Amino acid sequence: MMVLRPDVNDLLAAQDTRTLIRATRHWSGRIRASTAAALGSLRTENALPELLRLLNDRRTEVREAAARALGDIGRTEAVDPLIEAMGRLKGLRNDRPGSETQI
Repeated sequence: MMVLRPDVNDLLAAQDTRTLIRATRHWSGRIRASTAAALGSLRTENALPELLRLLNDRRTEVREAAARALGDIGRTEAVDPLIEAMGRLKGLRNDRPGSETQI
């Protein structure tokens, strides 16, 4: 069962990677981004599939956090998906508040 608002800092401190990986599917973009960052800082290699999935998230902050986390983990399997994600940036709208321009 997914906790409504998991405390990512507590999960990070406890190194609860299993719950962090589940939280990558949370409804809140802020939680998904924080979770990706936590998994990257823990260098959780078994989170690679979930982090790769987050490269396609609808929220910019989640995609950025996933890309950084994949870089922190440093596995070569992430290189091609990261390059593909960079290629998809052309023409995407930045979904951050106050941003009205295309990338």
